[in-house]
Amino acid sequence: MADLTKLNTRFHNVSNFQMIVGSNDKNIKVLNSIFNVNIFTNGEDIFIDTFDTKILELIEKVFEALIKITSNNIALDMITNLAKKPDVKRIKDRQLSSAPAPSRRVSSPA
Repeated sequence: MADLTKLNTRFHNVSNFQMIVGSNDKNIKVLNSIFNVNIFTNGEDIFIDTFDTKILELIEKVFEALIKITSNNIALDMITNLAKKPDVKRIKDRQLSSAPAPSRRVSSPA
């Protein structure tokens, strides 16, 4: 497996993690297509196959927002609809142009 970057995202509990990932990783697949990366889970850890710090920062912010949403027992069915909206790319590009650059690298999970 290629080198991956581990997000610093921490989930409140397993239920919170499962709501965010979605059944059969449905929500992860949507995020993969929005950000044009591959997102993997190992336990409750999130790994991404990029070292692009702007993309990492943005995806981490997305996960933080999703954690807040699911902590209030709000379903994430809308995430699939978000990916269909034409403005997503424009919003993502605008965020990437202004995101600060974090630094964290890890090798593939064992």
